[in-house]
Amino acid sequence: MTPRPRTAVRQFCTSESNYPFDSYGKVQGKTRPGFVYFLQEGFNPEGPIKVGFSVDPVRRCRQLNRRLKDGALTVVAAFPALMEQEFELHRRWRKHRVIGEWFRPAPEILEAIDLCRILHTADRESSC
Repeated sequence: MTPRPRTAVRQFCTSESNYPFDSYGKVQGKTRPGFVYFLQEGFNPEGPIKVGFSVDPVRRCRQLNRRLKDGALTVVAAFPALMEQEFELHRRWRKHRVIGEWFRPAPEILEAIDLCRILHTADRESSC
């Protein structure tokens, strides 16, 4: 039986094997740690969502905003992760892909954002 989407996302976001740090704060594995982040245009909640990886999501958001005319991207959620986790989310959500790392705001993606906000309360919405 396939787990319900919310359960699958919760397992992904909370699984010790998916969390890049051990109990002492040391990095597990050889990939550098950072954050999987979700960006969205602040004035369009129905607009596409960028799922990316960065050591500093707010700084990455600022970089992207400099390239945009209106500069309206906002970090809507982020969680500590390794780059492989970003790739896994891209693979899981490929049917919702618009282009590159941009995805339609499908219910399972919005649910993942909500769940990551709940599980990682320090990661609040941050405009850049």
